[in-house]
Amino acid sequence: MKEGGCSGACHGCGTSSGKEAGCQGHGCGACCGNGELILCPEEVLILITLGQFAFLPVITKYENGEPYMVPVPEDAARFSESFSDIVLSLERKRLITIDSDLPLQNTNYGEAASARFRCGSLALTLQGQEVLDWICPDETVFE
Repeated sequence: MKEGGCSGACHGCGTSSGKEAGCQGHGCGACCGNGELILCPEEVLILITLGQFAFLPVITKYENGEPYMVPVPEDAARFSESFSDIVLSLERKRLITIDSDLPLQNTNYGEAASARFRCGSLALTLQGQEVLDWICPDETVFE
């Protein structure tokens, strides 16, 4: 697995070409099946955070489903301003799920809980947990 190449438009690799246009092995394995996964440092950070907390609160816009971070742990500033792009990239890579209609109990979504946003959560997929185990083999993470 390589680090780098964060973002995207196709179902995993982040290229604008995607499988339909003949994705040329841009590094995720989802389109091309080459088995290589490329993650940027921010994607790794979100995976590690999900490994520690199991779920993270998220809000999504009703109009387009774009996810936004709800201020969570004190280290939330470590996340870049492109949270939506990073989370959508992880979802395309099938490493996380964005559950727009599954809010976390006992979570204060604050002013974000409005008519413009849905309260939801992020979670690791089985594939995401496997990648996390590979990235942090000696770390104790939520199972």
